[in-house]
Amino acid sequence: MRRFLFALLALGLIGSSCAATLRLSGTAPTQDNISQSCSAPILTARGSAPVAVHFAWSGPVTGEDSLLTVTGALITFTRNLPAGSYLVRCWASDSGGVGCDTTLAVNLKGPPWKVRL
Repeated sequence: MRRFLFALLALGLIGSSCAATLRLSGTAPTQDNISQSCSAPILTARGSAPVAVHFAWSGPVTGEDSLLTVTGALITFTRNLPAGSYLVRCWASDSGGVGCDTTLAVNLKGPPWKVRL
């Protein structure tokens, strides 16, 4: 199983009063996990083979999408979603299989209303 080391760096908020933007930034895996276990990984350097980074979210709406990239590449995933609480999962996969996942609970909200003058 491939180890997926993903850093969730930012959640942006834009849109209308009931919409928000989920923005996830991170780095594609630079190591493979040759132990077949996420709780006791044995990590080795990855080659330069392509890797797919997957995102799944559940909350007011659910969905899944992925990006194809290369080892160590910086990636940004953006999706407009209704405001609300979401559980977001991220993982990588390649010809060696599906890697370990990273999960984050987020609360997306719309932007503030007008300034009162």
